[in-house]
Amino acid sequence: MRALLVTALLAAALVPAAAYDVAGMRDAMHSVFSSMRVLLERSATLDGLAEPQDERAVLAAAQDLADQAAIISEHVPRDEVSFLASSLDRYATWIRRSLEWRRHEAARRLVHDAVEVCIACHTRVPSRRDSPLARDFLDTGQMEGLPAEDRARLQVATRRFDDALHTLEGLLAGTRDPDTFERAAREYLVVALRVKGDPRRARQAFSQLAAGGGVEDARRRRLESWVGALQRLEIDPPVAGDLDTARALVREAETRRDAAVGDPLVLQVAASRLLYEYLDRGEGSVVEGAEAYYLLGLTHYRIEPGAPLPRAELFLEKAVRTAPGSEHARRALALLRVKLTEQYAAAPGAMPPEIVDHLRLLQELVESPG
Repeated sequence: MRALLVTALLAAALVPAAAYDVAGMRDAMHSVFSSMRVLLERSATLDGLAEPQDERAVLAAAQDLADQAAIISEHVPRDEVSFLASSLDRYATWIRRSLEWRRHEAARRLVHDAVEVCIACHTRVPSRRDSPLARDFLDTGQMEGLPAEDRARLQVATRRFDDALHTLEGLLAGTRDPDTFERAAREYLVVALRVKGDPRRARQAFSQLAAGGGVEDARRRRLESWVGALQRLEIDPPVAGDLDTARALVREAETRRDAAVGDPLVLQVAASRLLYEYLDRGEGSVVEGAEAYYLLGLTHYRIEPGAPLPRAELFLEKAVRTAPGSEHARRALALLRVKLTEQYAAAPGAMPPEIVDHLRLLQELVESPG
């Protein structure tokens, strides 16, 4: 699944989108919202998608989800949002086919994977308030019956950010599993910093965790490192979309990472917010734009190295295409090679030939930008 998304990304994700009608897009998003509700409700239990009496409604929801995602992917103006909509379109198509072939467990997995697309889209830019539609997406009983990690993912996917932060705070305080803690901390910082812009809440939450009993030394050191970085952001908040500050945060994060001094996650997430804001403004020179794309690709690579959606690849290629003759393009291509090599090293067989060919074309573009 991920390999197919990477291939599709490198083949077509950077095609410019057409202008769009705001009201039409709003209607399409409402339809996506309604269809996802049907699919999520039915996939909450193992047999939910297989119930004969629900078959028509489930198939109709999968078809409508694909139709509306296709409309959005054709008309949204930003590369990343277009890619995410295209990814949702592909997931919806595979969901529908799996249901038609009565592969209900595969469909159930795909429905929950599609949630990741919603999360990626809803956490890419600041949002100080929750969606008013989110309150009616899934009822309280359904949400409370889910494991905390799944509940938090659905809350983020449906733009219930305050609820998600509350759920993640409880999960961070209660888990002793390092992998669960890692995922929850990363999601928590993305929502608290990139979406809500609230370093104070995150600092208070991590301070309480660090002061609690039973916290092993390694985790306490990470928490204290995060608290220090959050306190800096709280005392001296960066100017929205400031490329100089984003550059400095990324540089410091890389230095910390290389020297194994402190944990750079807070700095990386804070930098990603600034970079999204900078790119959304559409200001600055072409070379500065390429730098911002490269830095955003690097931060996504650091924040979520095993992410199911290849957003790091998207931004790294965009850096190459924005200013092919720049140093930022060369660095982006080098990191893109590393990222794809890592990805396919874990999969059977060699890197697909179309990916190899595409990387060669990008190399030629960098070497002969004119």
